[in-house]
Formats: sequence, structure tokens, C-alpha cells
Amino acid sequence: MNQSYLKKYLLFILSFLLTASLIFSTGCSRKSEEKETESASVSLVEKDTTKNNSTGNKNDTEDEDSKPVDTGSTKSLFEFSLYDNDMVYSKEDLTAQQNFEDFLNKVFTDEYSMSSLSLNFLIENPESYGISRVPSAWPAVDISGMDEYFTDIQEYLTELNTFQYDSLTYEQKLIYDILKTYLEAESTYENCYLFTSPFSTDGITSQLPIIFAEYIFHNKQDVEEYINLLETLQNYVKDSLEYEQHRIEKGYYLSGYTYETVIAQCQAFLDQGENYLTDIFKNKLDEMKDITAEEKEAYIRKNEDAIQTSVIPAYRLMIDTLTELQKKGEFNKGLCEMEHGEDFYKYLLKTSVGTDKTPEELISFTDANLKQYQAQMTSLILTDASLYDKIEKPEYIYSDPDEILSHLTKMLKTDFPDAVCDSYNLHETDAAMSDELVVAFYILSPIDHFQNNVIYINPDKIAEGSDLFPTLAHEGIPGHMYQHNYFCNLKPHYFRSILTNTGYSEGWAKYVELYSYNWSGLDENLAKLLKINDLFSIALPTRIDLGINYEGWSVEDTADYLSQFGMNDKETVKLYYDTIISSPTVFLPYYIGYLELETLKDTAAQTLGDKFSIRDFHKFYLEIGPAYFNIISDRMNDWLEKMKNL
Repeated sequence: MNQSYLKKYLLFILSFLLTASLIFSTGCSRKSEEKETESASVSLVEKDTTKNNSTGNKNDTEDEDSKPVDTGSTKSLFEFSLYDNDMVYSKEDLTAQQNFEDFLNKVFTDEYSMSSLSLNFLIENPESYGISRVPSAWPAVDISGMDEYFTDIQEYLTELNTFQYDSLTYEQKLIYDILKTYLEAESTYENCYLFTSPFSTDGITSQLPIIFAEYIFHNKQDVEEYINLLETLQNYVKDSLEYEQHRIEKGYYLSGYTYETVIAQCQAFLDQGENYLTDIFKNKLDEMKDITAEEKEAYIRKNEDAIQTSVIPAYRLMIDTLTELQKKGEFNKGLCEMEHGEDFYKYLLKTSVGTDKTPEELISFTDANLKQYQAQMTSLILTDASLYDKIEKPEYIYSDPDEILSHLTKMLKTDFPDAVCDSYNLHETDAAMSDELVVAFYILSPIDHFQNNVIYINPDKIAEGSDLFPTLAHEGIPGHMYQHNYFCNLKPHYFRSILTNTGYSEGWAKYVELYSYNWSGLDENLAKLLKINDLFSIALPTRIDLGINYEGWSVEDTADYLSQFGMNDKETVKLYYDTIISSPTVFLPYYIGYLELETLKDTAAQTLGDKFSIRDFHKFYLEIGPAYFNIISDRMNDWLEKMKNL
């Protein structure tokens, strides 16, 4: 076991939320109904789940003025049994629902005005939702505005608590619960925001090349806004670097690994040459129909000028400034070694992972599972020694990306709802985008044009023989692309586009990645071994993350822990340690999200018995959409009651 096992797990869904000042941040033979006891993990069982009794129904003894009236306007667009299309509401209910809609519109508009670039990637035509479009611009980086930010959070919470919960529709209640949970968690962030840097390994320098490549030109306004982004990039970078200097003055330093990685990302961008962005820009203009030759030439000149006067200087400024800042100091320890570091770690568990489990509970589950995985792999290899060699280069049924995704689309039909969209564009990463740990990634498509799917593949990793089959299951179908498309096809409330949850999405993607081994065409024991090895490979950095960032493990402690599993290579120890201190909880949404999903499935199977359908469970999870796991568990209680009565 070596560092190669890390490579496929840093697969990020890019949300383009670039700074800590943003309100809603996010920051890849059928056995489906058999219980595979040989690979079962210790689950995160909820023993005291309380059923939500607020269904929105009114008491039959209401007076005449409050008598329910039928209203088609409250019918949900969701084709889902939990979203009751036959509900009727009183006049007071309808007023409360409209007031809540006005509140959501206000919050969304405030967020949109702060981070228009982000939301222009998430919603293509905001006007169709009754929201005025805001030109794309870099988000403001203003440390003096943080007090106002936390004041706004408290004001949102106060106003949210004024609404009559029982008067809301099912979907509004779901939005209410997710938003309240988020705002309550965010209110604890006030002493922690300086832990967040725009120059993390998956921050500005990682995301800019993809923003440049994927910014879509629908019309001339988009072209002009894109050029303006280039022209103002240097100012945005200057503001971000000033924020980073402020963090250092307050005692918050990046790790040495982070400095080295980010500076290398900048240099890789510059090494692409001046024609890199010019060629991207020209190719996009060539696809536009409503543009004259004269306008095209004028835009090209403006683009080239912006590259020369703003973009290249911005990158050189990042390299020079970060190089100097590194000399001032590094912080190469876990979060718990800093004041409020433990609080920030718990904040990340809630907001990024989406779990309400304590670190102690997660440590207990993960320790037990790692021992189990190791024993299972050892048993399989002792049974068939040839598996040891086969696992290094498994021969999947397909190796071509298009053939893999086509095969996965066909195979999922028995145990999953049909894919609502199987169209996508496969792109290869270039040097500016490539990361030595990333095999592929999917970019979230706009909720109102979800068919515009883009998956990037790192050709270097494919050449090295990385497992493209399960990776595309994770990123494409039935992973991120499939899940996002399915949810968007339900036409959810536009507000759900900013209520993302990494644990929900990465938990699903990891779950189906493992599920795909059933369709891989591999020998049964080899497929089983690969699945358990994948679980081990993501559980291990999860446990190390908890050790470093919550328990205070040093490099030596990490080495001692890894030695239990026969991993004594110093380079491997360093890679784990450096990656985890630079990106706390980066692995947890994958593994803990997966365990939470498995717990939900086990609970549903035990509750429904013979009535349990794996396909129906998958449908439930997909249709409830991104949410915290305790909220999903609560809604599943309603779903289970309905399924039992069918």
C-alpha cells in the first residue's frame, strides 16, 4: 500500500465559491439487495431519531375563516410521494407561505449580489425565477465586512424563526430546516473564519483555470463580463493577498505543503504560455452566431490586453507574494493546536460533512471498520493469492470513457431510477488544471440547463493505469452527474441551488463508485477485494484526519498509526500528513457521507422487511436532495410510514 491509493479521492465538485466572505459555501452479476456481510461496515445507527409530526395539516376544528381552501398554486413540482400534491391550506397558511417565499427571495438576492460569479454558474437564467440578473464579478474580499456578515446571519435566523412552520408546504419546510441548520452552524463561525484562506490547495489558484475554461458565452454580454473579469483579476488577487497577510498578522499561517502546491499551480498556469487563454477565448467566440467579424476582432484585442495587463501580472504577484509570505512562517500542525481550532473542526463536520456525529463517535466507527477491512482483504488474498497481483491492474469490462459511461447507464436501470440525461462533454485537463492527486472531476451544471454536463479527465492519471471505470461511476453515471441531473429534473425550488451539502453528494458518489464493481466484469472475488480496498483507502485518511486535526497527532504519531497497517514508507507518511493539514476534513465527506447513506439504507431495509426495494430507496435519497443527514433521516421516517402502508 502506498501513496497511489490517495490519488482518486481528491475529486472535488467545483462550486466556484472562492472566499470565506460568501454566505453559502460548499467550500467526485446483480447483488444489490444482498447483504454482503463480508464487507459490511460499522454503521452510524441513529438510535433516537424523532419523527417530525409537523406535516402542514390543520386541525379539523378550525373556524370558518381558517377553513382550508384548495389551491393549485401550492402543488409541488416534485413527482415524489412525500411531496403531497393534494394538500389544501387556509388563507393564513397561504399568507405565511408567500411571506416565506419573499424571505427566501431576499436572502437569495443578497447572496447573488455578493457572489454573482458563483451563482451565474449555478443558474443560467435567473430571470425565469423572478430574480434580476447581476453581472458576473469577483466576490468582495473585505475583512472589515465580517462583523456585518455575522450580524446578517443573526438577522436571518431571527426572521426565519418568526415563520409559522406548520403553515409551510413540505418543500418549504425542508428548505427551512436546511437553512436554519446552516445558519445556526454559521453563527459559530465568528471565531473561526480566519482559519479559511483563499489560497488553500483547492482555492483561487486551483479554480481560476477552470473558470476561464468553462465560462460560457451565450451572448455579447457574457463576453464583455468575461473580459471584465480578466481586467479586474489583478485587483481581486491583491485584495485576497491582503486578506492573507491579515491572517498572518493574526497568527494564521498556511502549511509549507500548501505554499508549495499553490505556487506550483501558479507557475503551471504561466508555463502554458500567453496563447493558452487566447485560444480558449477564440474557440468560444467561434461558436457564437450573433457576432460580426469586426466585433470578434475587437473582443480578441480586449481579451489579449486584459491577459497582458491583469491576468499574467496577477499570477506573478501571487507567486512573488506567497513566496515572501512563506518566509514569515508556516503552520504544519493540526487544527486542534490552534485556539478555536477544535471549534472550527466541529464546524467543518457539520457544514461540509453534514453529520451530527461527534469526533469521538467517528473515531470509534472508523477504527472498527479499518480492522474489519484489513481482516477481510487478508482473508480474500489467503484464499486466492493471485488477487494480490490482479488488484494492481484490474482489467475492467471497458476502458474507453464513452463505453464505460454507456455501460453504466444501462446497468443502473434495475436498481436505480433511469438516468434523466446521458449527454456530457469529456474534456482533458491541461497543465494548469492538473493535480497529481486528481483523476477526474465533474463540474456542476446550472439547475436550469443541467444537460450541459462537463467531466474533466486527467490524461496523465489514465496513462498511469488509474481505475477509470469506478472513477467515472463516481463522477458521471450514476455518480455526481447522474445525481445532480436527476435532482434538477425535478425542478426544485431555486433556493436549493445554494443549499448544497458535500457529505450528501460525495457520500452518494462514493456509494455508487463501490456499487459499480458489481458491473465491472471482474471476477467476483477481485471485485470484492477492490471494493473493500477502496473502503480501506478512504477510511484510513479519514481516521488520520481525525487524529491530526482533533487529537493532535504529530508526524511521528501518524507514522506509528500507519505502521499498524504495514505502511512504513516516509514519503507515504508525509503525503498523508501534508495533505490533511492543508485540507482538514477533505476525505470525510466521502467516507462519513458513505457511512451515513449506508445507515439510512440499513434502517430502511430493517424497517420495511420484505417491502424494502433498493430502487425505491435510491429514488428517495435522490429526490430528497442535498441536505444534512439528520434531516434526511427525519424525512425518511415519513417515507417509511408511507411505504409500509402501500
